[in-house]
Amino acid sequence: MAQIGRTRLGRALSGLAAPGLAAVMIFLAGPAAADLMHWSGLTFSDELGGFNLISVSGSGTSIDPYVIVEEITGAEPAVLVVRGLSAVFSHGVGAHRLPGFHLIKVAINRTDFAWTSYELELQEVLWLPSDYLDGLSWDQAVQSVRPFKSDRFSQSVDVREPSDVIRFSEGRVEPGDVVTMRVTLSDPTPAAEFYVLQVPQRLIESARVR
Repeated sequence: MAQIGRTRLGRALSGLAAPGLAAVMIFLAGPAAADLMHWSGLTFSDELGGFNLISVSGSGTSIDPYVIVEEITGAEPAVLVVRGLSAVFSHGVGAHRLPGFHLIKVAINRTDFAWTSYELELQEVLWLPSDYLDGLSWDQAVQSVRPFKSDRFSQSVDVREPSDVIRFSEGRVEPGDVVTMRVTLSDPTPAAEFYVLQVPQRLIESARVR
């Protein structure tokens, strides 16, 4: 608890709904590490490394989004594996109820450097950029929820081609601090398994010329 800091964690989680806050409190109460979690129709896994999956809560709707709490442990991409999204997924998004869900990511910085930006990328085939034809996207059909929000980064950029990336920037997350990011994803032709690549980035300062 001391490593996160009560004040900093309180600021980061002040906007979360009760289910998300409860999930974080479960984490704070003691170890809850697991690499596979089944929740409300989907399975989430940290089996590919780069982070520790702490908890999952919520149902994926706009008023009760999934809340995924993670510890990011390195500079390499942290790959969240998601399984179970189907054409009959009960918590669709948008006016046409496309298969998909609303998501709040809670990322705890367990690296040794400050994050100055944070990228989330969707992929149906690991390490292959998601293009327009596979259907998977950060809910491109719904414009009303743009831009996506974060409590620590004031800007977000939605990259649609040649890959599906949300880039949060204009902020700073120190080691031990917490950042929340709210996004929505959908796929009218869902694959049984897809990936969310997460890449925290640091500002590379130029060497001073003497």
